[in-house]
Amino acid sequence: MPAHWKNIISLIIGLFLAFMIIEGILRVYNPIEQRIKGDKIVLPVNKKYIFRKVNIRGIDDPVVHTKNSLGFRGPELPPGGLNDYLSIITIGGSTTECSVLSDGKDWPAVLYKKLQTDFENIWLNNAGLDGHSTFGHIILMEDYIIKLKPTLALFLIGINDVGIANPTYHDHLVIREGVQFSSFKAFFKSLSLYSETVSLALNLFRWAKAEVQGLTHHNVDLQSLPLINYPEPGLDSLLEFHRSKYIPGFYGRLETLIRLARTNGIEPVFITQPALFGYGIDDRTQVDLGKVQVNRHSGNTNWKILELYNKATIKAGKSFSVFVIDAAGEMRKSSTNFYDFVHFTNEGAREFGNIVYQHLKKHLKETYPKRLQEQKAG
Repeated sequence: MPAHWKNIISLIIGLFLAFMIIEGILRVYNPIEQRIKGDKIVLPVNKKYIFRKVNIRGIDDPVVHTKNSLGFRGPELPPGGLNDYLSIITIGGSTTECSVLSDGKDWPAVLYKKLQTDFENIWLNNAGLDGHSTFGHIILMEDYIIKLKPTLALFLIGINDVGIANPTYHDHLVIREGVQFSSFKAFFKSLSLYSETVSLALNLFRWAKAEVQGLTHHNVDLQSLPLINYPEPGLDSLLEFHRSKYIPGFYGRLETLIRLARTNGIEPVFITQPALFGYGIDDRTQVDLGKVQVNRHSGNTNWKILELYNKATIKAGKSFSVFVIDAAGEMRKSSTNFYDFVHFTNEGAREFGNIVYQHLKKHLKETYPKRLQEQKAG
C-alpha cells in the first residue's frame, strides 16, 4: 500500500478515536447545558441559575432565574391539574424567557401578578426559550404544550424569524425520526440527536450565528455606534426580498401554530415584537434610533423589515380570528426599556407586561365570563 494511503487511513482512525474519546467524556459530563438536540427540545427542569456581575444595565445583580419541574418559569402545576384554572403559557424566544431578568421581573411574571388582582384560579408559566423561532415553537407545542392543554398560549413572535429560510414544516419533523442523508445539513442536525459531540458543535454554531446577528445578550452603547442616513439605497428591493422569500414561510408557520393550538383546545394569542431601533430620538442618550447602525443597516431599515413580520402576524390574526396584541406599536422606544436592541430591562419588562395586561384583561373578561370569578370589579 502506498505511504500516502497509510497516512490517510491513520489520520481517519486517529480522528475517529478522538471523536469517541470526546463523545465518552461529554456523555459523562457536559459542561454546557444544551436545550436543543437536533430538532428535539430538551427542557431544563428544576434548575436555579444565579448570574453575578453580568454587567448589563437596567437589571439585577445578581440575577436569580429559576426553572420549575416543567422546565418553565413560574409556579408549579396545581395539585389537581389545570382543569379548574384559567391557564396561560407564554411562548417565544429570548424576549419572552427574559433569561437575565430575575424571577418575578420577566414580563410574563409581571403579567401574571397583574392578572391575579382581577381573577381567581389563574395560572401562568413562561415557556420562552432563548433563540427559538416559530420552528421551535411548533416543536415545543407538539412535544410539551398540547399535553398540558392550557386555556391560552401567548406567542411573542417575529424577531427570531427575520431572514429565516423556508424549509418545510415536514422537513423539520422527519429530521427527528432518524439520521437523514438528504443533505449535509440534514445529516449533521439529525446526527446531533444521537451524539453529544455533534450536538455541542451544532449549538456552538447556533450561538455564533446569533452573536453575529446581534441576538445574544449584551449592553448596547448607542452613542458609540455609527450612524447611517435613511432611507437607505435599495430599501424597497430589500423589503421585497423579505416579502417574497421569508414572509410566506413565516405566515405558514403561524397557520401551523394556530392549527396545533385549536385542534388541542388551546386558544392562541399573538403578540407583535417591539424593538429599540426604528424611529425617534432616544430619551436617555439623544441618539436618532432611525440612523443608528444595527448589523449592516440603519435602525430605520431594520424596523421596516421587522414590521413586515409584525404585519404578517396581524394579518394571520385577522384571517383566522386570533386575538392579536400589537405591542410593537405601543412599546416606548427608549434605552431605559431595552439594554440592547430587543431585550428588556426590568423597567422595560414592566412596561411591556402592562401593555399585554391591559389588552389581555379585556379579552379574558369578554371571552371567558362564565369561567372567571372576578375578585373585584375593575
